[in-house]
Amino acid sequence: MRLLLNKERFYIILIWLLLTSVFPFTFYVQSWHPYKKLSFVILCLLSLFLVLKKNIKIGNKSIITIWVLQIIFFILWWFIHSDVSFIALIIQNIAILITYLFIINFLGSVRFSKSLVYTISFLGVLGLIGFILALIGMQPIARFVNPDGRTAYNFIFTFTNSVYFLGGKYLIRYSSYFDEPGALAFYLTLALILNKSLMDNKKVEIVLIVCGIMTFSLAFIICLFSYLILYYFKKRNLSYFILMIVIMTIVFGYITFNKNSSLTSKYVYSMSVGRINSFVFGEANLNYEANNRAPLVENAFKVFVNHPLLGYGPSNVNEDFGFMAANIIVIFAYYGLIGSIFVTLFLFYIICYCFRYKDKYLYVYKNPLLVLLLILILYSQRPDFFGLLPNMFFAMIIHSFISDISKSNFIKIDLNKIKIFLNIFKNSLSEKNKKVINK
Repeated sequence: MRLLLNKERFYIILIWLLLTSVFPFTFYVQSWHPYKKLSFVILCLLSLFLVLKKNIKIGNKSIITIWVLQIIFFILWWFIHSDVSFIALIIQNIAILITYLFIINFLGSVRFSKSLVYTISFLGVLGLIGFILALIGMQPIARFVNPDGRTAYNFIFTFTNSVYFLGGKYLIRYSSYFDEPGALAFYLTLALILNKSLMDNKKVEIVLIVCGIMTFSLAFIICLFSYLILYYFKKRNLSYFILMIVIMTIVFGYITFNKNSSLTSKYVYSMSVGRINSFVFGEANLNYEANNRAPLVENAFKVFVNHPLLGYGPSNVNEDFGFMAANIIVIFAYYGLIGSIFVTLFLFYIICYCFRYKDKYLYVYKNPLLVLLLILILYSQRPDFFGLLPNMFFAMIIHSFISDISKSNFIKIDLNKIKIFLNIFKNSLSEKNKKVINK
């Protein structure tokens, strides 16, 4: 038993070494990190373990099919656009396939899912520690340039590209070891969803929520509000929601009224209430950064209009039109309408889990439907579900559905009754129209 646990720990360490060596983590931009050699060696090791295993489990065949279809799509679009970024995407999907097969065969989806949730929670806590230490005077040990060209600061416990200088102290929006605070908030949200679908651990849930709020990510606040409404808005919890609204009103009011009392208060306002005001009311201030994707959306839309079906290719867009970052329109600019179907196949697959048709009955499964709504909200804020980590999250969320498809977790809709109701409604309308004509 002890030997088995030691093996599992070794496998998890191996997987996380691979995950942290590549995007979306930003260790790979550090000059000291041998990310190419390390990720290559680990992938070779994973492949070797799989080859030596006698009976390889495929896992979820639909998930495998999605990644294979995406590889075929990337190959075709590579020839169409002559865009080298598709080569990277092909290699990336092959690495995703190897990693997934290794997880299914040597760890299991439940064990790895827990690892995802706990690790992201731990990274959130580290970021919060870094936030506190920076606020009391800790200095960054290094600066570096993120892949998007922005300067980032290394506070040991966290990286950040959003820093407010307060003399010898710093007020930061921590991003853990991702490229920006919004990216950390994105993965905290996915961990929140996976925790709810698989474990429903209340302590972990609180940690994820607190760490997410302290990133000052507007996207996280929107997703969190939706999460609380979908899972907790019930009659017996109404008093808690009222209390939460009252507390938020008091806190936001205090921050607003004291925003000019000191430099710290001004920056806290800019990071919190100011971002909301900028997003909702268009309050102009360059420090708020709440709606910083609006110009990028406009540029992406212009590219899409000129290349609607096949897109223009990621590298081609960035070279000819500038960096587009993550926004809801950019996938259409990159891949076109046809290509966007392939890169969003996971969304369609989750929809298939939500609705099942059998024996003239429509079965609507509650948990997959709630997850779908949250992911759609998340997707509208940050649609770049590429890379090892987000794909592993998607795969594990889908695996969590498999054990959730049960009699106690669906709504059964009789389609015949709906047809009868629609016919009655249609006949009543036609009778009303006849009476109007006769008059």
